[in-house]
Amino acid sequence: MANIQIDPNLWTQEEKNLIKAAVIALLYENTVTHSGVFVNLPNIIIDNPSGDISFLTAITIKTKIDSILAELAIANAEAEAEMLAKNQEIQNSELLNIKLIQIDTKIDNINTLAELKIFLKKLARYIVARGI
Repeated sequence: MANIQIDPNLWTQEEKNLIKAAVIALLYENTVTHSGVFVNLPNIIIDNPSGDISFLTAITIKTKIDSILAELAIANAEAEAEMLAKNQEIQNSELLNIKLIQIDTKIDNINTLAELKIFLKKLARYIVARGI
């Protein structure tokens, strides 16, 4: 059993919440296996580490937390952009308020392969945007 002490008093609650994840990620990156990680601040206990854990310092843990938060921010921004694009697609779609009978008419009025491709693209984009 190994015990590390850190002083996260100036860290945000979000950063404190990520301590265990950061420690486990750092152990994994350094190929150190263990039986468990337990956080009871200021103590971090690594049960049965398979190797040296001197790389686990407040600085390396905080750096890993910052990296995790940066990755989360990027993922959240991408997800938000995707959601906005889907909502915009739904709002702009001519299929938004279409009635069943109108679908039949719309399909019956397709005369060329080009018109069919246009209709199928609109339909596919609408279905994907709606998550159907």
